Amino acid sequence: MNNWNTRFQTESYVYGKDPNAFLEKFHKKIPISGEALAIAEGEGRNAVFLAEQGMKVTTWDFAESGLAKTNKLAKERGVVVLTELVDLNEANWSKDKWDEIVCIFGHFPTELRKNT
Repeated sequence: MNNWNTRFQTESYVYGKDPNAFLEKFHKKIPISGEALAIAEGEGRNAVFLAEQGMKVTTWDFAESGLAKTNKLAKERGVVVLTELVDLNEANWSKDKWDEIVCIFGHFPTELRKNT
């Protein structure tokens, strides 16, 4: 089990349920529509926010417990977020698929950061 999966196995949301302030402010100034991908999304606060803005959202994370909390939050807020268990070392980055890709506080190993 990875550290993030362990960290998110609590009732409370580690980073809260509200979206990142920058992301929220950005979307108020420059509304984007279409399909969004939220990577290293953890418990889903930003993905759910994007879905509330009318976007079709997919989230990738390596913590099953985080994805479960994303689904729980999306249901609570009345939106749909497609959650996928993805190791970013093995991710399939489809060209021209996403209108927006979001990564807020993604923590990546050195080798993965150097590989991109």
